Formats: sequence, structure tokens, C-alpha cells
Amino acid sequence: MFENVEVTKLPNGARIATMPQSDTNSCAVGFSMNVGSRFEKALEAGASHFLEHMLFKGSAKRPTPARINRVLDRMGGYSNAYTGLKWTSLRGFVPSTCAREIIDVFGDMLAHPVLDPVEIENERRVILEEINRDMDSPGARLQNIALKALWPNHPIGRPTIGTPETLAKMDADMLRAFHRKHYTAKGALLVAAGKVQHEKIVDWARPYLEALPTTPVPRRPPAPRMGLAIPVVCERGDVAQARIRIMFRGPARKDSRKATMSLLSYILGGGSDSRLFRKIRGRDGLAYHVETFVSTVDDKQEFCVEAEVNPDQIEKAVRQCGRELHNLASRPTGGRELGCAKRMLTNMNLLAYETVFDKAELLDYELKSQRKATVPKERRLDLEPVSGEDIRVLAEEVFRPENGSLALILPNDCPSSPEKLHEILWEGV
Repeated sequence: MFENVEVTKLPNGARIATMPQSDTNSCAVGFSMNVGSRFEKALEAGASHFLEHMLFKGSAKRPTPARINRVLDRMGGYSNAYTGLKWTSLRGFVPSTCAREIIDVFGDMLAHPVLDPVEIENERRVILEEINRDMDSPGARLQNIALKALWPNHPIGRPTIGTPETLAKMDADMLRAFHRKHYTAKGALLVAAGKVQHEKIVDWARPYLEALPTTPVPRRPPAPRMGLAIPVVCERGDVAQARIRIMFRGPARKDSRKATMSLLSYILGGGSDSRLFRKIRGRDGLAYHVETFVSTVDDKQEFCVEAEVNPDQIEKAVRQCGRELHNLASRPTGGRELGCAKRMLTNMNLLAYETVFDKAELLDYELKSQRKATVPKERRLDLEPVSGEDIRVLAEEVFRPENGSLALILPNDCPSSPEKLHEILWEGV
């Protein structure tokens, strides 16, 4: 999976990794900086995301948004950016003949942003509209209140986008200081895959990565230990469906039971043969959408159960979720069910990284995870040793009332109370 990977670490700590593939005419390029909402103080909430937007508003070589956009558009392909808890990333997928050009554009944006006060005011209004869009989306609102409940009083529980109050206080001086502090060489990573040559990628990127300060990557507050979550949170509004998200704090990201966690998620709600899908959707017809997933929060994992149901059926759906959580925590998973889950996850892993863009994303993930200058030859979950009892033990550890939160978006006229739904979820435990 990681054939022909070369990694160069510059003297200032910046890393450049390539994965050449000769049978393509495209390349995927990604610049990442080790900064995100996890590093922000309360009054800085949203600064990483705001700065990511401002990278596209002018750089030393292309001082206006129009000039940056014109160059990116004429390459064809795809370019975008995102801000997470720990990383801010620029992504491009273009013809290989444009590799040098996109590195030149992205590199200049990262190392030499203009941060023009007029453009900052314009982009502040854009981000406020992004916040308004999220407020109009029940799914986004559910995400925000669920994270706040699972990680109270911690940067992980705050929206990456910030709030109108914190955005109002951000100006050019504040964003320049944030850029100087967090856009450091030691936290810089460039990944390129496709029809590329390692030496050329290094040569093209070096001037921009060497322009970054050599100060250490700032420390971020550790994730809270398991437990201490807010039991239930709810918002009501003019919506047709009731939305449910049950979230749990999982083991540390480096916990050896990552394969067990993946199997647990798939068995509960990861596919059309999963327990919740078969019963909540297939047997009882309570929901169109029901799923479970695991997300990695830097040094922690989150286990999520999500469903959208008719408000009149929400108590039945929550009760069914609670039963399956209890069943997994109290009885070992049977061999046939476990075997099907292992085969499904094995095949999904084989199909997940077929394109140049996917390979670049995978290489990027591996290098961010380990902060080393090397990558393993293969990336695969060791599923075979996991037993039904292993599934039960992990479920018992994770699926505890004090370790999770129930987040709800309910219609104004939904008769069920959040407290009653929380009681139903854990009845019999």
C-alpha cells in the first residue's frame, strides 16, 4: 500500500512525502499545518478556521483573492481547505503538469498571507453566514450540542468555526500573531501522490517551508479522561424529524484495540446487516437514517450512534438503541456475526484507497499520526485475533451512562422529554 514512498525532513523540521504512481496523469497535493481548534483559547475560538479562509484572500505573489482564484481555476481539478481540531490543510487534485504551480500557490499562501484588513472584514461576514447556515441545519446543530455535552469546557467541545462573539474580536494584528505562533516549520507537512518526482517536489516546496519560523509547535490541552460528560442535552425547533445522537468517549487513539472498536461500530450500526439497521429500519420502519461510526479526536476516540426518526416513534427507537448497547456489553458477539463483520471491514479497507487522491490522504494521515519520517509498508487493521468476548469487554467499558451523552433535536410539539428519553436509553442498566 505504501510502495515507493519517500520522505524528506528539512533541517527546520518540515516534512515532505511523496508516493509516485506512473500510470496516471494526475497528482494530489496537500499542505498541512499542525494547528486547529484544539489549540485555541476560549477567546480565540474560530481563529484557525478564520485564518484558513484568509489564506485564499491574498499572498505575497498573488495579493488579491481574484489572482489566487484565477490561477487555481485554470488548473482544473479540485482545490479546497479545511480546519479540524489539530490540523489546517490545503488540498489540491490537478493534472500532474500543474504540480509545480499548485505547490507555488499553496506554499505562498501558507508562508506569506497578506491578511488585508478590508478582506478580513469581508470574510468575517462570509463566516457569519456559514454559522447561520449551520444554525439552519438540524444536523449541524445536533453535532454542536453533542460535542459540547461530551467534552464540556474543553476546546474539543467548541465549534471549529467559532462564534459571532469571538469572530467579532479578530483583526489583522490578532491573525498575524496567531499565524506567527502556529504556522511553524516543525508542524508543516506536504504530501504529494500521483505522477510526481520526489526531488522536484522537494525543490519546489523548499523555499516556502524554509520561510516558516522554527519555533516549537505549541502544546494543546489533553483530552479529559473517560467519564464526566453531560448526560443529556436538547434543542427544540420547527423541524419534522426527531434527531438522536448518542456519543461516548472511547479509549485513547493509540489504544491497541482499534480493530475491536471498528468491529464494534460495524456490528452495531455500520452497515445494512448491522443490528440497528436491521431492527430500527428494516424490521420496525422507525427511521430512514441510522448508523454508528467512530471518529478519532487527536488522542481520544468518539463512538457515535445517530438516527433520525418520526417524533411519535422516538421512545421506541431510543429503547431499541439502549437494548443493543446493553446486549453488546453483556454477551459475547457470535462467531457468524463477527466473521461477517471482519470480512466486510477487510474488503472496505481494500477498496478505500484506490485513487491517487485517496492514497495522498492515507499517507497524510499516517504521517500526522506518528510524526515520524517513515511510514509502514502496509496499513491494515489486524481483525483476525479479535474475539466475541473482546467485543463485549470493550462495549462494557465504553457504553456506560457516565461516559456518554444523549443529544437531541426535537420538534416543538414532540411530547417526549429529554429526561424521559435518557431514562429509556439506560433502563435495565
